[in-house]
Amino acid sequence: MLKLTFYLRPILHARKDTLWLQHNPQMICQVIRSWLIRAAFAFGAIPRYEKKMRIIESFKNAYNLSRTRMDIVFYAEAASDYLFLEPVLSRLLAKGRKVTYITSAPSDPLLTLSPPGLSAYFIQDGGILGFFFQNAKADMFVTTVTDLGSFYFKKSAEVGHYCYIFHSLNSAHMVYRRDAFRHYDSILCPGPHIMQEIQAIQKHYQWPACQLVAHGYGKLDNMMEKKKQRSDAMDDNAVLVAPSWGKDCLIESGLVQQLIPVLLAGGYRVVLQPHPMTLRSHAGFLEALRKQFESTGGFTLNPSIASEQAFFTCGHLITDWSGIGYEYAFTHRRPVCYVDTATPKCRNDEFKAIGITPREISIRDEIGIIVPPEEISNISGTLASLQQNRPAFERRIDEAASRTVYPFGDSGQAGADYILKRLESAQ
Repeated sequence: MLKLTFYLRPILHARKDTLWLQHNPQMICQVIRSWLIRAAFAFGAIPRYEKKMRIIESFKNAYNLSRTRMDIVFYAEAASDYLFLEPVLSRLLAKGRKVTYITSAPSDPLLTLSPPGLSAYFIQDGGILGFFFQNAKADMFVTTVTDLGSFYFKKSAEVGHYCYIFHSLNSAHMVYRRDAFRHYDSILCPGPHIMQEIQAIQKHYQWPACQLVAHGYGKLDNMMEKKKQRSDAMDDNAVLVAPSWGKDCLIESGLVQQLIPVLLAGGYRVVLQPHPMTLRSHAGFLEALRKQFESTGGFTLNPSIASEQAFFTCGHLITDWSGIGYEYAFTHRRPVCYVDTATPKCRNDEFKAIGITPREISIRDEIGIIVPPEEISNISGTLASLQQNRPAFERRIDEAASRTVYPFGDSGQAGADYILKRLESAQ
C-alpha cells in the first residue's frame, strides 16, 4: 500500500484544484487513466522505470503548460522533426524571442541541451498529449505535424495562430490525407508546386484560404551549406538505400531483400536508412536484415535520418518514392536511382480530382532513372551508367530544382520574419 501511495501522490496533489477539474471534465478521464497506469507500475505489471517516469513527466508537463500562456510554441512529434524546425527556430532565438519547445521523442537532444531562450518539455504521444493540444494557450503554434483538427491533434480556442512547416518536398494532395492542411492559419511552402497544389485543394473543396508563404526548404539550405564545409569525398562504391514507407515500398514489400545481395555482389557498400515510420512498424524485420547481412562487412543499418554521414559520403542513392531523392539530387547534383514500386504512397484517394500531377511522380525522370522491380538484378549496371553520365544530369537537376524549391538561401530567416510579423499584427 505504501508503494502504491508513493506513485499516486503526484496525482492526489494535482486533484487539490477541484474547481479546475470541474471545468475540465476531460482531464478527469486522464487522471483516472494515470491512476490505473501508476497502479500497474506499483504492482510490477509494467516494470520499466523509464516508461513510468516518462508518463509522470508527461502528465506534469501537460498539466502545467496547459495553465501557462506561451508566446511561441514549437511541437516535434519525432526527434527528426528538428531538422525541419531548426532553421526557423534558431532565427527566432537569435532575435531574442522566447520559445517553448515540446517533443514526444524521449531521445530529442533539446531535452538535455537547449540553447538560450528555449524551454524544452517532453509530453508522450497519446491521450495526455491530446489533452495538452486541446488546452494549449499560445500566440503562435508551429509544427510539422499534419491533420490539425483530427485524431488527438485538436485545435485549442486559446491558440492565436497555427503555422505549418513542411518536412518533405513531396506533393500536398496525394501523400497526405485530404484534410491534412485544412485548418492551419498559415503554411510555409517550400516550393511553387506545393503552393499551387494547396491553392487547388482549397478551391476544389471550397475551403477558406489560409496564408501561403513562399518560404523555401530549410533542411535543403542546411545540407547545401554543410556540403560546402565538408572536405571528405563521396565514395562511388557506396550506396545509400533510403526508401519511403508503406506496404508497397522497398522494405515493406520485401524487395529490399533482393536489392541488397545484388548490390553487395556488385562490390558496393550498402547503407540502409529506413523511414522513421518503417522503424516503428517493422523493427523486427529490420533487425533480421541486419543480422542477415552485416556479417558480409559491406552492410550497415542506419536507424536515424538525423545521421547525415551516409547522405554526404555515399556516391549513389536508391529510393522509391521518398522525398530524399530531391534532397540528394539538389545537394550533390547527382542522379537518383528510383525503384518503381507498385504505387506511390497515397493517403488521399481523391487526389486526381485536383488535376495536378504530383511532383514526386513527374520529377523522377528529371533527376534520375526509373528501374522496374523485375530489373533489380541488373541494378549494379544501372548505377555504373548513372556514374558515367553524371555530367549530363547536372543541368537537368539544376533546372528541376528551380521549378521545385523557392530560391536557395536563408529560408529560416524568411520563416522567422513572417512569424514575427504575424505576432506583431495580432497585438
